[in-house]
Amino acid sequence: KQESISKQLYWKGKTGNTPVTPEEVKMFRTAIEEAKASQKDQASATLKSFLEKYPKSGLSGDAQDTLKLLAEAPVVPAKS
Repeated sequence: KQESISKQLYWKGKTGNTPVTPEEVKMFRTAIEEAKASQKDQASATLKSFLEKYPKSGLSGDAQDTLKLLAEAPVVPAKS
C-alpha cells in the first residue's frame, strides 16, 4: 500500500552548514501545507519558485526531493 503524500512530506528540521532564513522556512512550509491539502499543482509551483528565489538554500535539497515526490504522487481530491 502506497503511503499518502501528506504522510511522505514533512520538513525534518535538518540543520546544516547553510543558514536558512525565516522567509525560506515560511515559503517551504507553505508548499508542504499545500501538498498536505492536496493542492499538488500549487505546491509544485511554490517549490519551483522557492528554488528560483533561494537556489543555495539549506532547504533546496528537501525542495527538490519534495518536487520529485509530488511528480510521482497520484492526484487525490481535497477533503471538504
